[in-house]
Amino acid sequence: MQIQKKYRGEYAFDATENGKNFSTHNNEADAFKHTYMQAWLTVRGNENIANKLGNMHENDGKDRNQPSGGENIDLWNNNQGREIGLEVKKYLKKIIKVNLVIMQMI
Repeated sequence: MQIQKKYRGEYAFDATENGKNFSTHNNEADAFKHTYMQAWLTVRGNENIANKLGNMHENDGKDRNQPSGGENIDLWNNNQGREIGLEVKKYLKKIIKVNLVIMQMI
């Protein structure tokens, strides 16, 4: 639970404009948060870590009586984020290989 509190505190974004609060729950902003965090965790760690942390977050939602429809879309967004993260990792590996080749030529 401690890591979830840190996750929420560190990666939450300001959802206010001119002093007015905007909801970031079960809407496009929520979808973005789930997708982005799963992509970030996949790139920085790996797919399994991202999946476990995403599931922990959803279990926390169950403990707070989140409707199952919210959980289903969150899990879908989490999966999309992990797929994006895997694609980014592949791209970064290619860049590193190219840079290593260039460094050897210098």
